[in-house]
Amino acid sequence: MKIQSHSPDKKKQIQASYSQKPATLPRVSLKRMLTSVLLVTFVYAFSGGCAFIEKITNQKPSFTLDRLRITGITLTHLNLQLEGLVENPYPFAIPAGDLDLGLAVEGRELQRMQLDLSDGVPADNSQPIKLDVQLPYSGLIALYRLLPTQETLQCDLTGQLNLHLPEEQVGRIPGLPEKIAFDVNQSRRLPALNPGISIRDFRISGPDPETLRNAIADGSMVERASTYLGRLLEGSAYSPGSAESAGLDDLGLELTGELDLVLTNQAAAALNFVEVDYELLLQNESFLKGISKDIQNNGTESVITIESTLPLASVGAALARAISNRTAAFDLKGRAGFDIPSLPEDGTIHFNFDENGRLSW
Repeated sequence: MKIQSHSPDKKKQIQASYSQKPATLPRVSLKRMLTSVLLVTFVYAFSGGCAFIEKITNQKPSFTLDRLRITGITLTHLNLQLEGLVENPYPFAIPAGDLDLGLAVEGRELQRMQLDLSDGVPADNSQPIKLDVQLPYSGLIALYRLLPTQETLQCDLTGQLNLHLPEEQVGRIPGLPEKIAFDVNQSRRLPALNPGISIRDFRISGPDPETLRNAIADGSMVERASTYLGRLLEGSAYSPGSAESAGLDDLGLELTGELDLVLTNQAAAALNFVEVDYELLLQNESFLKGISKDIQNNGTESVITIESTLPLASVGAALARAISNRTAAFDLKGRAGFDIPSLPEDGTIHFNFDENGRLSW
């Protein structure tokens, strides 16, 4: 076997080649690397935040009044209902807010209203609201006098919509406020209404002599009934007392009551009454009641001619005294339905009345 050998100089060269260190990458500062990462993150967040703020600036929530309608009227005030929508164009839900509104008619503010949006408004959606308001005639009468022929009046709803932004959004975007406010300015037409009700041509009559003779077989009882009815109906300082005390409560006789029920609008809007449900009390005793649809509408005045019967047996002492004196304390109460020709979309509106005073005939 031949063994290869090397000279001393050759050995040194071989050893030197094995002792050399491997090549290394350039050294980078850890601080510089972290700074670069944070800068990239900041740029990304800032660009997203700017887009977010721009969207909030360009797309604003709003309140839209869809409908202002009369839900009912009385002798003292109008009942109104405002129906509308709070619109939220943002990609996040608004947790809470409120509406602060003034209701003005022909430039005069007559009512101030606040409404809490405690349920908030969903993201990219709307929240319907309803607000009930009472508007007294005391604030309207002066306007009716200034505008005596105007059937509808300008009604303005102005104020602010205040919305509270979510805490997580406020904390994420620098400069984003906790609450933002938007102006509200909506207008509708309101009919000129100031209703009244009265009684006209009130009269009471009883059965004629022939009806008495046909209804009562006993001649002496016919005479007694005729005398009692004469004192009751022809006017007397002395009351004949109740029908029961006169022994006439079992005869089946009836009195007839007639009157014109006059419904008026003391403002300019024309009304068409379609039905009246009424009850007339004399001396706190029910005298006439019923439902009438036979109504003569004449613009701002409507007349209902009522004829009804009252059993003679129901005439007590207090009512007998009032009838014989031809004067009585009365209470007229009930409900009437009417349409407004100038605002047909409002449908039938109900007028609740309770009028009292003294009635003479």
